[in-house]
Amino acid sequence: MAPQPPWGTGREMPVGIAAMIRTAYHQVKRSYPAGCLDWLRIADPERVTELKGTVEAAKDAYLAGDLAALEKALKIYKGEHLKTYGHYLNAITGGYDGDEE
Repeated sequence: MAPQPPWGTGREMPVGIAAMIRTAYHQVKRSYPAGCLDWLRIADPERVTELKGTVEAAKDAYLAGDLAALEKALKIYKGEHLKTYGHYLNAITGGYDGDEE
């Protein structure tokens, strides 16, 4: 059996926690530019792994029942995804992506 967070899952989960997770997920999903993941797999496959790590960090905090860590992990999840989307859009339009050396 998979580990369960102390506050329950599904209908037992407090509304605030469910809303926080749902909001972060929908903000990332709604902002996703078409073609970004395919581009990223070619241009920077390590970044795909890093982004998956943000999902895992949120999942770990959720399962541990650590609200502060979950809030932080969701903020990082959202921020890193949106930053990556910005890099993608700049790359395909020839704009500056902020990574000059």
